[in-house]
Amino acid sequence: MATAKKKTETKITLAQEIWERIKDTDLELFALPDQTVEVNASPILAISDTDLHILLKAQAALPQLEDRLRGFKWSKAGAGGFPETLEVSTKSKFTVIKVVPVED
Repeated sequence: MATAKKKTETKITLAQEIWERIKDTDLELFALPDQTVEVNASPILAISDTDLHILLKAQAALPQLEDRLRGFKWSKAGAGGFPETLEVSTKSKFTVIKVVPVED
């Protein structure tokens, strides 16, 4: 008797999508070449499905990360059809990146 295997679709969370979109963003740090978000941060995806939590390898990367993500255009329209951007904040030892509506 043959057993049918179910295909399991892995749904990508918003936190994972944020990481995929920002990980290759260039950061100008320490006068070193090829500095990106991925080189300077590690994602912690198990905390939240909607907000991306990262651990920075050096806190000196935080101002540059905030600067590079300020005004980041999130292509999906929000629930009300309003444009969205990314907001960077700190929470305990984590840096939290989340999608927020663009303020006028």
